[in-house]
Amino acid sequence: MYPTRHAQPELYAGFWKRVAAQIVDRFVLLLVMFLLWMVFVELVPLIGSAMAQSDSESPGSDGFGLAANLLLGLIGLPYHVAMESSSWQGSIGKRAAGIKVVDLHGRPIGVGQALVRYLSGFVSALTALVLYIGYWMCGFTERKQALHDMIAGCLVVNRDAVVDSSYTDATEPRSGTPGWAKVLIVGCCLLLPALVVLSIAIPAYHGYITRTALMQSLGEHRELQNDILEQAFATGELPGSLDDVPEIQMSGHRRQTETSKASLVGGTLVIEFIGAARPELLGQRLGFALYRVEENQYRWVCGLAAPPAGAERISDRTGAEITTLTAMSLPRDCR
Repeated sequence: MYPTRHAQPELYAGFWKRVAAQIVDRFVLLLVMFLLWMVFVELVPLIGSAMAQSDSESPGSDGFGLAANLLLGLIGLPYHVAMESSSWQGSIGKRAAGIKVVDLHGRPIGVGQALVRYLSGFVSALTALVLYIGYWMCGFTERKQALHDMIAGCLVVNRDAVVDSSYTDATEPRSGTPGWAKVLIVGCCLLLPALVVLSIAIPAYHGYITRTALMQSLGEHRELQNDILEQAFATGELPGSLDDVPEIQMSGHRRQTETSKASLVGGTLVIEFIGAARPELLGQRLGFALYRVEENQYRWVCGLAAPPAGAERISDRTGAEITTLTAMSLPRDCR
C-alpha cells in the first residue's frame, strides 16, 4: 500500500492541482455539450427551440438549468471512465495538471473501478449540504483522498512522482467496495436518470398549464379583433381605443374578465392579465399587432411571432414591443 502524505508529501496531487484539472475537464465537457445542443437545434426543432428560448425569466428555467447540469454529469461518465482506465490514467484535465489515478497499490485502475469512482463523485457532490466536505477531504486525509476516492479505493498522485520503497506500507488494504458505498452508488445510479426526467418534465408540464390558462383568456377576447377590423373598414382608419368601437358594445363582447382585460393602444390590441390569473401571468401583457398582408386582407400577429413576409404593419407598435411574457409561456403561434 502507498505511503501516507506525511511519509512522502510530494507523491500525492494537491487540492489545487485537482481543481485545475476539474476546470479543464469542465471546459471539455461544456464544448461537447454545446456541440450536442447544436445537433438538437438542427435535428430536433421542438427540443432545440425550447432550449434556445429558455432564459432567466421564463417559468421553469431553473429546471432546465438543473437538467443541463445533470446531462453534463451523464456526458462526463463515459469521458472520465474511459480516460481514467486508459493508458493515460486520467482525464485531459488531469493530464494537463500532471496527475493520474491509481489504485491503493499504485497500479492502473480498470473500467469497473473507474466507473465506481465516477459514480461515487455524486456522493461527494451530495456533501454540498456541508460545504462540499467530500471534496475538501483530499486536503487533510492520510493519502489526500476525496470521499469518492476512498469509496472506490483510488489515489490521485503526481504523474512523475516515484514511490520511495522504504516508506511503503506493506499492510494489505481491504479489498472491495464497502456495502454502504455500494448502496449509495446504486442509489445515485437510480436517482440521476429520475432527476433528469423530472427536471425536464416538471417545467414542461408547468409551461403547458400556463399556456392553457393563457389560451383560455385569449379565447374570451378573440372576437374583439373582428370588431376592431369591422370598425376600421367602416371608417377607413383604426380606432384610437376600444371605446371608439361601437360593435363591441353592440355585440356584448367582453373587454374584461376575471383574469384579463383588453385595451387598444395605437392600433395594437393589448391583453393584460389581472385578478384571478395564474401567478406567473399576473401583471404580464400580450400584444397583437395588425398587418396588411394584401389589399383588403389583414392579419393580427400575436406576441413575439414574426409577421408575414412583405406585410405592412398598421399598428403603431409590434406585438413584441408590448409583450412582457417570455417565449416559453406563449403558445406556438405567438412565439
